[in-house]
Amino acid sequence: MRRLALPLAFAAVALLGCPDRPLDEAKALAARGEHAEAGARFLAAAKADPANLAAWDGAVESYCRAAADVGRCMEVLDLELEVLGNLQRHRDALSEALERRARARLSQGMVDAALEDVARAEKAAPERAAVQVVRARALIMRGERAAAVEALERARKLDPEDREVDQVLELVPSVPEDDPDAPSEGFGGK
Repeated sequence: MRRLALPLAFAAVALLGCPDRPLDEAKALAARGEHAEAGARFLAAAKADPANLAAWDGAVESYCRAAADVGRCMEVLDLELEVLGNLQRHRDALSEALERRARARLSQGMVDAALEDVARAEKAAPERAAVQVVRARALIMRGERAAAVEALERARKLDPEDREVDQVLELVPSVPEDDPDAPSEGFGGK
């Protein structure tokens, strides 16, 4: 019995010396700017131990914020939702990822898809002004002036210091929406 106790004690000390080795490796990768690999390591740790909230946090930080990889971010958040049952802790990250994807979709002229992302982003984190700004950009592209101004007013209430609100407001056409002779160039028409 004594022979077994000593090796077990050494094993316990060794384990206590580096309890979060996979997380430490992932953190080191993130610190070096290797966000995709760090995200993969964090995610592997989260899958191995779903109760390890630090692993989930690391995966979200790596994929959603640092690497801005919307596809991988959504995969991690969907998996977290499936495994843990909610995303309350990462609702801002989800909103930011969806907002980023909406902006990308707008740049490709995919207005309806962008508005779907905006709706989901708003549902995740309704207090984010940037989401309303993206909504306004999409509505401008559709030629929906009044709705765009309304979204910008909501954004201004949420964040009075958001400079993008003023920039987007300058894009809103000054002609009434129902004027059939109004130019719609640059705004996607109606």
